[in-house]
Amino acid sequence: MQRLFLLLLAVSLGVSIFVCSQQGIHQTISQSDIAMVTQKSIEPFYYVALFHQGPYENEELVRDRFIEDLARQSIAVGDTLLFFYYNDPTTVPVNKLQWAIAAPIPDSIQVEFPLMVSKWNYREILSYKLSKRAPDTKRIGRIFEKYLVQKGLRSDSSVSEIIYSNFSNISDNREFWHPLTSESQ
Repeated sequence: MQRLFLLLLAVSLGVSIFVCSQQGIHQTISQSDIAMVTQKSIEPFYYVALFHQGPYENEELVRDRFIEDLARQSIAVGDTLLFFYYNDPTTVPVNKLQWAIAAPIPDSIQVEFPLMVSKWNYREILSYKLSKRAPDTKRIGRIFEKYLVQKGLRSDSSVSEIIYSNFSNISDNREFWHPLTSESQ
């Protein structure tokens, strides 16, 4: 059921991005922004996640709840945080945005609600790295969309944010991923 829900959200984001691309929202994206996008291969991995509905500005509150739930369930994770964005923030009201905070784990870990285990299955992704700069998630999505169009690639999934830092300082070393479809690979 969770996979069906996530698939439906990913499809709706793809449709939303297409509609936005037809409305000329790419005007503020420069070629230097697009040049920062790279394509790379990664191995699938498992992660533990806490899902949330509401503004992205709740990041610290949700992160603290995630840390508390991990501690309560005695789950140890590394310093990598993942954020999965399931809606297009240009078309979905802020209080309806659906997203998750997560961390990679071994596939043998068992969790209790509200945490959930899922698997990242995408092998080919687009990557956009930032360092010590607050990102505008809407803008990052538009950069990926323009790159996809210029390169003739396809994606039916949403943008994910990977943070290579620690839980107390989530502003450093951000990398955004955009999975590619198998037709693009």
